[in-house]
Amino acid sequence: MRYSETVHQEAYQLFLQGYACRQISETCHVPLPTIYLWQRRWREKLSGQTLKDLSLEDAGTLLLTTQALRRELEEAQRNLQILHESGILRTIPIRDRSLFARKYADQVPYIYKVFELSSSAFFRYRKESATPSERAKQQALYRKEVQRIFLAPNRHDKTPSSTGGG
Repeated sequence: MRYSETVHQEAYQLFLQGYACRQISETCHVPLPTIYLWQRRWREKLSGQTLKDLSLEDAGTLLLTTQALRRELEEAQRNLQILHESGILRTIPIRDRSLFARKYADQVPYIYKVFELSSSAFFRYRKESATPSERAKQQALYRKEVQRIFLAPNRHDKTPSSTGGG
């Protein structure tokens, strides 16, 4: 199917703004495979080009997007700075902060810094809070049994053989 120049241009502008192919597809109502094809062509067209090589409109779109992203980043940094300066995180026990940070560990590298944790504390509590494996459970049972046997009150002193009565 052939798409109008307007649709194609709108998709291209979204591509330049950093939108994912799926988002472009949904916004422009163009099938995802078509967007992937267009994206490949756009990347080929743009490879090796500098900002001055782009059309004025494309360069403007990139600059506006960059400015918007810079503002978002600055705002996020300010918010994080306020959070850290308030000291409110330090009122939450390290274990609790570590457990909460664990939820996001796969999404955010160095999440422990956000929660004001040392990396060693984060990984220590992460290990402790993990669900034990079957082997670890079995070892814990063995450990308890050994402790029960060796730390139980010494019953050998009260047997008839130890008192010489046997």
